[in-house]
Amino acid sequence: MKGKYELDGLGKAGVILNVIFGSGLAFFSIVYFFVGIVRLINLGDGISIVIILLSISGISISTIGLVYNARVLSGELEYKYIACIIGFVSLSILGSVLLIVSQNIEIGYESGNSSTNNNDLADTLIKFKELLDNDAITVEEYSMIKRKILSS
Repeated sequence: MKGKYELDGLGKAGVILNVIFGSGLAFFSIVYFFVGIVRLINLGDGISIVIILLSISGISISTIGLVYNARVLSGELEYKYIACIIGFVSLSILGSVLLIVSQNIEIGYESGNSSTNNNDLADTLIKFKELLDNDAITVEEYSMIKRKILSS
């Protein structure tokens, strides 16, 4: 049986910061792309081509970053470190650090044998109830996790 995981609050905040910085990188890259085009038309120098190439690479990096951060947010945590590296490149240092130090929260198990699966679900609920009793998670987080576990 393979467990299902999601990011904790720090990880989600890191992804949001990575997306914000990646979007900013894309915006400024698009602006510089047009600056390079105008400069190339008016001056026709090599610097214009460098500006255009750098802006295209910025657009590419931000697009790839958005894809990997969306994957991480949807639960594909094997892409977490790729999203961190792309976040560093797009200058989202805080977002990448938050994503690195975040914990993966176990939210249940993939379906297997029905009776074994029910025991595993009960054990998982008990573990999260203990976390709630120890004030490690909030009542809202426990309710959300419980709904997800019971709906699977």
